Amino acid sequence: MAFRFLRNLVGGDDVPEASGDLRGPLDLDVGDRVEYYQRSFTVTGILRLREKGEQRTQYHLRDGGGELWVLEAESDRELVLSLQRPVDPGLLPPEAGPDLLWEERRLTPVHEGSAEVRHRGEIPPGKVRRVRYREYQDEAEEVLLVVEWWAHHVEVRSGEFIHEAELSLHRRGQEDFDPRPPPRVDIQALADARRAIEEAGLPPEEAAPPPDLAEARRKLAALGDAPAAEE
Repeated sequence: MAFRFLRNLVGGDDVPEASGDLRGPLDLDVGDRVEYYQRSFTVTGILRLREKGEQRTQYHLRDGGGELWVLEAESDRELVLSLQRPVDPGLLPPEAGPDLLWEERRLTPVHEGSAEVRHRGEIPPGKVRRVRYREYQDEAEEVLLVVEWWAHHVEVRSGEFIHEAELSLHRRGQEDFDPRPPPRVDIQALADARRAIEEAGLPPEEAAPPPDLAEARRKLAALGDAPAAEE
C-alpha cells in the first residue's frame, strides 16, 4: 500500500493547553504578526517540542489567504530558523528508504526522534502529547523536508532555512514593536579595534573613535587595503 512507511503512528490524548510561557526564542505570542519580505503572517498557535533536554518551537502562521505555514525556531548554540508549508503526504514515494527523491533532489535523513509536545493557541486537531519526526535535507542544505507522525495522521512539510534578519516581528496592536532583544555588542572587540585605529597614526580628522564595531571593522578593512606609508 502506498505510503506504508508513514503508518507507524503514536497514540495519545489531545494536547493540553499549556500554562507556561511558550513564546520560544523569537518571543512571539498568539496574535503577533510576522513579515517575511512581502508576505505577512499572523501567529495562530505555538508548539513546543522537547526532547532529551533540548527543545524547538513551531510557530503556526496563517497568511492573508488563510494558508497555514510553520516557522520553526531552534536555539542551541545559535538560532536556526526554517519556514515550512504543508504538502500532501501522498506525494512522497510509497516506500521511502534512508534517502528519498524530492523535487528532483536527493534528500538524506539528518535528524529523527520523539518529542514531548505542549501548545498554546489554535493548533490543528489530532496533535498529541508526543510526536515522532524525521527531518531530511539535500546535500547543499537548501531544501528541508519534515515528516511528523501524530496520533491519527501524518504531516509532511517542505521548507527552506532563513535568516533572522529576513523577518520583521510585530506585537499584536503595536505595529513597530520588535520583541527580539538588541544584538549584543562585543565590548572587547570594539576596544581593540579602536586601539588599532589610534595606533595607525591617522590624521586627526580620520582618527575619531568609531561609534560601533561595524564601523570600526570597516575602517580597519580600509586601512588593510591602503598602501603602506613611505618611510
